[in-house]
Amino acid sequence: MTQAAFATSAPTEAGTASGPSTTTRAPARLKFGRRSALRPELNRRVDAYFKAKGLRRVAAGPAMWTKTATLILGLIVFWGLLLTVATTWWLHALLAAISGLFMAGIGFSVMHDGTHNAYSEKKWVNKTMGYTLDLVGGSSYMWRFKHNVMHHTYPNVEGLDDDIEAQPFLRMAEGQKHYPWHRLQHLYFWLAYALLPFKWNFLDDYKALVEGGLNGHPMPRPKGLDLFGLFFGKAFYYGWTLVLPAMLHSVSFAVVSYAMMSAVAGIALGTTFQLAHCVEDANFSEPPADGI
Repeated sequence: MTQAAFATSAPTEAGTASGPSTTTRAPARLKFGRRSALRPELNRRVDAYFKAKGLRRVAAGPAMWTKTATLILGLIVFWGLLLTVATTWWLHALLAAISGLFMAGIGFSVMHDGTHNAYSEKKWVNKTMGYTLDLVGGSSYMWRFKHNVMHHTYPNVEGLDDDIEAQPFLRMAEGQKHYPWHRLQHLYFWLAYALLPFKWNFLDDYKALVEGGLNGHPMPRPKGLDLFGLFFGKAFYYGWTLVLPAMLHSVSFAVVSYAMMSAVAGIALGTTFQLAHCVEDANFSEPPADGI
């Protein structure tokens, strides 16, 4: 891992600091200091672990494939039950909530592993696993840029790590602008997280595609198979979450089912991912305006 050539701010819990911020958007590129001894030592220990266990570093074993199949089949089974046996409101809500948890699990443990090339040394295998995000309403192409590039290169760097960019609704770092309503974000963030999938499904990916970037950070627009995968995935997702339920039942049934499943998935995803950011000992970096 590299050491950034800028200082890190004192630990803070997001949303607790008050007062206006003077921080400006970080530059598009930052210079980093010399490589520390951490990365070589970490690699040495990881390699030693795999060697001692007789495991390949990049190859999914039986447990990983079992987990993958369980999560994908779980979503199919419980969503199928919702469409066929949910005759009462409580069963409808229960099956939608369980479907939402399986959807979140696919994001945590299938798509995420695939986009990090953890399944196989073969690129097509990893890319296929990454496409599971497209089938549940997101975009694996946008995610790779947002997460693999922006987050992992600049974790908790204000203005560059898109994972802590939720202004003006949420304030996740002390350098971000403070609005009066942020004093209540510990109460309403549940609603904000519940709406995340809807925002991804119907707004964020299209906005990034049109603008050619995320939150002002340039991103190569998808082409060829990546572009096809984005639109095919969206169409497929709208089909099984909205069109199919509406055909089998009603438009209101479809909307309520989608809303309940998405809300549970959003809360699970939001709270879990923020454990990498908004905890008591988290550090937030404010890079200088010149990027040096």
